[in-house]
Amino acid sequence: MTYARHTLAGIAALAALLTLTACNNGDPATATDDTAYTEGEVVARVNNVPITRPLLESYAEQRGEQLSERLLQEMVDRQLVYQAALDQGLHRDPAIAAEMQNYRISVLANAAVRYQMLGHNPSDEELRALYEEEVGAADQTEYRASHILVADEETAQGLIEQLNEGADFAELAQEHSADASASAGGDLGWFSAEQMVEPFAEALRQLEPGAHTTEPVQTQFGWHVVRLEDTRTSTPPPFEAVEEDLRNNARMRHVENWIESLRENAEVQIESAE
Repeated sequence: MTYARHTLAGIAALAALLTLTACNNGDPATATDDTAYTEGEVVARVNNVPITRPLLESYAEQRGEQLSERLLQEMVDRQLVYQAALDQGLHRDPAIAAEMQNYRISVLANAAVRYQMLGHNPSDEELRALYEEEVGAADQTEYRASHILVADEETAQGLIEQLNEGADFAELAQEHSADASASAGGDLGWFSAEQMVEPFAEALRQLEPGAHTTEPVQTQFGWHVVRLEDTRTSTPPPFEAVEEDLRNNARMRHVENWIESLRENAEVQIESAE
């Protein structure tokens, strides 16, 4: 069971802030305007435009490689192509200018989020309160269940009728189920409800051990006949085992709260995006 998890609705949006598009591998100069970034040791010049060591190091980090003459030559070639693009006026094309601005926004927003996260050091009290919220309040019930997965509701309903008449669940699963668990008689082993898609989990919560669903259960995988074998109560992990996960969660919550405060203090006018 996963205990340290994000529960705020804005986490998905926050993740988007932290993601840079794969096609944007430019340096700060190419992401903003035609002014070269000149801080630091100069390692090359292209038509008198300097390429600095910080730029080369940033490029190497983006590429996931060590500094090398080959990477430096790549930067020289990129600078040549970049200068040619400026000469052609491509930076004034509205679509290209928008892409450059979006990349600039992404880089700076990424940096702001990172600084907020690293700058927040949650106290022991905050972490223990989060532990109680996420671990102490979590559903500790685990289920052992079996299922039969078929392609259509009619087939699933027919299998339920056979079970009602005394048919053996494992034999029906071996004969009809499209799931990999068919060879084990549909046995899925032990799991928590949150590990399953919601319709499946909800059906389990309604069953008593030894009972099967009286109606087919539909998920994105198909139609299920579900049998609850047994339940048990799991033991939550100790605070120390999830402390680092809790620390990360606390930092993410801090950032989400910070973004919310920015929203509350900003004047935002939403126009139609269509």
